[in-house]
Amino acid sequence: MNEQHLSLRQSSKLKAESFFEGYGHDGELLADREGVKLAVAAGYSPNGAVRLLELFLWISQHSTKPTSVSQAMLAERIAHLRALRDELHTPNTSPEIPLALP
Repeated sequence: MNEQHLSLRQSSKLKAESFFEGYGHDGELLADREGVKLAVAAGYSPNGAVRLLELFLWISQHSTKPTSVSQAMLAERIAHLRALRDELHTPNTSPEIPLALP
């Protein structure tokens, strides 16, 4: 909001594109890796992250509107997280714990 010189009352004028720029190829993979490591350390299953990216991939494959999401990048991120899951010796069938939100 500061960058666009908007007050709190003008928040509806925020440009959504700035939230979807991403971190670039290596940054996305690193963010995925570190996020899953933190989630596993907190007792959550890494499968949730894999399923979320699989959902994004499915949406991009079945969308009738053009999307800026790269299907190849999503597939790479999914493979990366599956390899990380194996590296962390987290079983594919580990139970998922619902995210506890305040």
